[in-house]
Amino acid sequence: MSDFKFNCPHCNQSLEAPADMLGEQIDCPACTGAIQLPAPKMHAPPKQKKKIVVSKQPSGACTSPSSDTNRYGFPNYAKYERHTKTRNWKAICVLNNINLDSFGTKKELAVLPNYLEDGEVVFALTSGMMKQTHTSNLSDSGVNTWLVVLTSDRFLFLDHAMLTTSVDTQSIRHDRVQAVSASQGWVLGKITVDIGARTVVIDNCQKATVSPIANLANKWLSALQKRQQESAAGGSIGGKSPLDEIKKLVELHSMGALSDEEFAVAKAKLLAAM
Repeated sequence: MSDFKFNCPHCNQSLEAPADMLGEQIDCPACTGAIQLPAPKMHAPPKQKKKIVVSKQPSGACTSPSSDTNRYGFPNYAKYERHTKTRNWKAICVLNNINLDSFGTKKELAVLPNYLEDGEVVFALTSGMMKQTHTSNLSDSGVNTWLVVLTSDRFLFLDHAMLTTSVDTQSIRHDRVQAVSASQGWVLGKITVDIGARTVVIDNCQKATVSPIANLANKWLSALQKRQQESAAGGSIGGKSPLDEIKKLVELHSMGALSDEEFAVAKAKLLAAM
C-alpha cells in the first residue's frame, strides 16, 4: 500500500503515514497535536504503530522539538520555541490559558515574524493602548493600539500605520527591566514595565492577558538572573576569584615555591578564566 498523505489540522504541517495506520490516533511530530486518521475503506487488522515521516517542512517550522523543556527553570520553554518557529501565535496564547484577541492588531501580527531576531522566542502576546512617541507615524495621532510581545530577549511593541505600510517599533531589553506588574479593572487591564528611570504603561489591555504576561516576564527575569549568578560563580575557583588566586601565585613565586615557567603557566590559566 502507498503511504497516506495529509496535513495536520493544528499546524498545517504536511505529513505522510503508512496506509495501515488509517483509523488510528497519532500525534503530529511538528506540534504534538492529536490527529485522528480516517478509517480505511476496507478493514485491516491492527498493526504496531510505525514512525510518521514529515514529507515537507514549511518555511520557519521547527524540524525537531527542543530537548530543553525547562530552560533556566522556565516551564514549557521548548513549546514556546516550537510555536514561535511555526508562527502559531494562537497556540502560544492557549499555552498561557488565554484567547488570542487580534482586534486592532491583525496587521501587527502579520508582520511580527519580520521583527523577531534569530533564536528569539515568543512567550506571550496582547494588545493595548500606548502614547505616541517621537518615532510614531505622522499619519497617526493621539493614543494608538499596539501589539505587545513578551519574548526571550525583550518586550517588543509594534504599531502598524493605518494608511501606509510603515510600522513603529519600540523595544525594552530585559537587562533594563527591573519589574513588571499588572492591574485589572472591571473590563480591561494594564501592564506596567519598570525600567528604573521611568515606567512604560500599556493600558486598556484584554483583562485576562495582563497577569500571565507579568508573571511570565518576572519568572523569565528571575531565570536570567539565576543564570548570570551561576555564570559568575563558575568564574571563581573554590569560591575565590581568579584575582585572589593570582595574588597567591605571586606570593608562592616570590617565596621560590614556583619556578618562572610554572608561575607563567598557572597565571595564564587564571587569566583565561576571567
